[in-house]
Amino acid sequence: MEQHIPNVRLRRVVRGTSSIEATKKNRKNHLLLLKASGKIYYYIEDQVEYLKSGDVIFLPEGTSYSVKGISAGTYIAVSFQTDHMDAPPCKLWIPDAKERFEKLYTASQKQDSLTLLSLFFDLLHRLSLADRYSYLSSKSESFVKDAVSIIDQKAFHSDFRLSSVPQALGISHVYFCKLFRQTKGITPSQYLATLRLEKAKSLLRSGARIAEAATQAGFSDPLYFSKFFRKQLGISPSQYVESTKA
Repeated sequence: MEQHIPNVRLRRVVRGTSSIEATKKNRKNHLLLLKASGKIYYYIEDQVEYLKSGDVIFLPEGTSYSVKGISAGTYIAVSFQTDHMDAPPCKLWIPDAKERFEKLYTASQKQDSLTLLSLFFDLLHRLSLADRYSYLSSKSESFVKDAVSIIDQKAFHSDFRLSSVPQALGISHVYFCKLFRQTKGITPSQYLATLRLEKAKSLLRSGARIAEAATQAGFSDPLYFSKFFRKQLGISPSQYVESTKA
């Protein structure tokens, strides 16, 4: 039976240092990226992915995203093009990811074409099997997906309580926190705090007053908001506003 083999072109393999904050619009190539060290958030449309050392993310051609680093660290990135690729942006679990990416990078530096292509196509194979390498069962993933949906919808309401989420899903608080951390890499409270902080920053950049930004981002106490803001970013909200004017 005749089969079509997609035209795949490996563009480059690079090692670099992650930016603390960066934005990328409409990627020109597909990207497989290993977070070799450090911790970082990827904001992809309405999706937030947390990457720590050893995690891998796939960003398809045309994806727009921004990153916010907790600690910059290093990465190894593989850019490629292909005639057919319909996988969405996703975080992957790849066994021995660091070792595989290191070997790939070494082969690219040595211009060892056969080894390079062999390792590269192995990564593509694992990308095609992404669903089989999920962290959790489909039922557990469904719980987390529903939890994220609830949090995203209610995050900026000051009376929202995370305890209402496992109640709505019919699971225990302990089980909820465990599932959430396993699949997102952070706790539900960290996820909520990140959403609110990014919302507040956006409001401050657009000219909102500090108290107004705090309230609209879901913080009921402006004083707590200011302390939280300083703890997370190392500067006060007013200093942040000044920095955006520079």
